[in-house]
Amino acid sequence: MLKYSISHISDLHLPIKKKPKYKELFNKRIIGFINWHLNRKNIHNDNIIKDLINDLKKQGSDHLIVSGDLVNLSLEDEYINASKILKKISIPENISVVPGNHDCYIQMDFDKSIIHWKDYIKTDVVLSKYFKMKKNTFPYLKVRNEIALIGLSTAIPTLPFMCYGKIGKDQLRKLEDIFIYLSKKNYFKILILHHPIHKIGPFNYKGLLDNDKLIKLLDDYNIELLLHGHLHKDSITYLKTKNSIIPCFGIPSSSKVNKKAKQTSYNKYEIYKMNDEWNFNVYRRIYKNDINEFTQEKIELNEIKI
Repeated sequence: MLKYSISHISDLHLPIKKKPKYKELFNKRIIGFINWHLNRKNIHNDNIIKDLINDLKKQGSDHLIVSGDLVNLSLEDEYINASKILKKISIPENISVVPGNHDCYIQMDFDKSIIHWKDYIKTDVVLSKYFKMKKNTFPYLKVRNEIALIGLSTAIPTLPFMCYGKIGKDQLRKLEDIFIYLSKKNYFKILILHHPIHKIGPFNYKGLLDNDKLIKLLDDYNIELLLHGHLHKDSITYLKTKNSIIPCFGIPSSSKVNKKAKQTSYNKYEIYKMNDEWNFNVYRRIYKNDINEFTQEKIELNEIKI
């Protein structure tokens, strides 16, 4: 029996270590910086992040997925610090990252931002016809023990107080190329993005603007699992397509400390293949403020057979 385990964290909003220069705040960042001082710095701190790193290492999952919002203001120092944190957890080959809206808070030059995460966002499948390393590195495809990890970027700069996302035509076209390639293989396919695929609210101002185009693709090409962050809460929804039902898991911030302990958690997926059929179990690792440790509970689902 083939087995593979994945830990899924999101929305760390890592503490800002270096004070921004004044010229770096003459844009939308000033709003985020004020929000950081009034709110986020009190609930996202180094202590929970240290406990999270220790627990992830103790769990020893085969792979780590980070579904966005590692940083706050898209400062270059933040990208560098986030990369240092990831290196404490595991080697780059065992980590996959997609950016969130805070990782693209304003328009940033690639060489001063995402380049610092290049080892976590690159395709490792040698298919030059489909995949070329460019500044737009998304979507990417990684294959680990017959598990296909597909990373999409939904992160785009937005107006103040808006946090919607968009995939765009170029990524959607490349994503279809990936799906065509994977349709010929019996892989367990996981799609990773920051924004949820379902609309959020009447105007979808926090959601994915072109979610309908992604849903149309998923109607034609099946995947087994969709993982996202963004909402800062546990979320289990199902996307019904022509040929299947796709489980979609969202998780809260994995570093947010407050009195409601269950709001700080991450998920662990135990994937297995038996008799050429795929299935998986899901566990929630919950942070307990009183003991500064994570405990585990199984997420009970209706039986899902892939």
